[in-house]
Amino acid sequence: MFVHLWLKECRLLLKSITYLLFVVIIGLFYATQMGSQVQDDIRDADPGKTAASHQQTAGSTMGISATPPASPFAKPLPGQSSYGEKTAENPATIMPEAVQSLYMEYTDNRYASYPLGFFKAVKLSPSEQEKIAAAITEITGSTMEQLRQSISDASQKAAANGLPLQIGRGNSFSFPIHVTYDRFKEVMAGVEKLTGSSSSYSLQHMIDSYGHSPITYAEKLAEYNDFIQKDRITGAYARLFSDYMGIMLAFLPVFVTVFFIMRDRRAGMQDLIYTRKISSSALVAARYLALIAMMILPVLFLSLHPLIQLMGYAGDHGITIDHLAFVKYIAAWLMPTLMVSTAVGMFLTELTDTPIAIVVQGLWWFISLNSARFIMDGGYGSQLILRHNTIGNLQVYQDHWITLLLNRLGYTALALILVLLTVGLVQLKRRGKLNARSKLTKILAAFKIQSKARVVE
Repeated sequence: MFVHLWLKECRLLLKSITYLLFVVIIGLFYATQMGSQVQDDIRDADPGKTAASHQQTAGSTMGISATPPASPFAKPLPGQSSYGEKTAENPATIMPEAVQSLYMEYTDNRYASYPLGFFKAVKLSPSEQEKIAAAITEITGSTMEQLRQSISDASQKAAANGLPLQIGRGNSFSFPIHVTYDRFKEVMAGVEKLTGSSSSYSLQHMIDSYGHSPITYAEKLAEYNDFIQKDRITGAYARLFSDYMGIMLAFLPVFVTVFFIMRDRRAGMQDLIYTRKISSSALVAARYLALIAMMILPVLFLSLHPLIQLMGYAGDHGITIDHLAFVKYIAAWLMPTLMVSTAVGMFLTELTDTPIAIVVQGLWWFISLNSARFIMDGGYGSQLILRHNTIGNLQVYQDHWITLLLNRLGYTALALILVLLTVGLVQLKRRGKLNARSKLTKILAAFKIQSKARVVE
């Protein structure tokens, strides 16, 4: 009986226009964001520097390019002029760049802040501006007037040489630093209190925005070896795939769920459903599992595209890959997101008999997506949408694995709780003790009567 009901729900979903739109949208999103990623990375890899063909003698510089290929498939060579940059707590870059940003915002009295991921321009009072000026003066060892004069002199000198003024390390003008890094952090903590905890001057934000240092050959080689040996190539691309798909699965499923449930009411099927002999738990479970299964299927299907390309590359170069990496990440990374967005849709639709779940989930999605923009390369926290928008970066993933595990278990538990609550709502409806739509209609009718009475008076 249960399997028959589940299959029936799956067949009904296949006929749903909303579901078909879900499949089309998620397919187009994959095609535009990651469709050519693997192919491009394989093409961009220097054939002489890939895992199987690299035969460079240590210490030799014959044929070494000035910069490494961008492709993760390219093995780094010793002696290259650059191996890229990494985010790091590097005082040499953080201090001058942070104080430069602070000076610019002080000049305009417009400080960027991002409460809950939304941009907000903070304007300080004259007394607060004086405190910011004092902070800049302490850090640079120059008064505001001296800094303005130095910038003006640098601008004139650059103009005389036919060049624009460029501020920053190695440019026309660079802000001097006259404090230790520890003192700098203390001063900037005071600045953060003035501009807000979501401004650009929290330590973590300054590290993410201004903290960069060159990657060494040893680090680049270790990163490459992680990509080949630990991630076995497919793990790195499975995380990137999950990053993109997670954005869609945190929002689109609520549309499918809401319209699928409300379709019964529009078709006059609700009374029939609530009078069936099958239990409320079986009814809700069959529908929930059908929604989950049908919406995860296109994701699994899309994952075959990068997997097949990686299998071809691995076969040509004698590399062992993890053929189940995409399935593992979809199950552990994406499934909890899908479960929650679907459960929210079911619970709120059964509770209110309205599409309010779309608004609620949409707001949650927007806040989560914006809040995660500072951890695009990994560092997951409590966000619904997990971000890992980079190939590799395995160390960050491993360092935050416990946080990631707790995050996914927490959202799985939340989804199951919402499903159980939905079972309770359906049971109440079957007993005739819950009719949100009827109550809402009565409230609106009473409101109209009161409005008319006021007009008559």
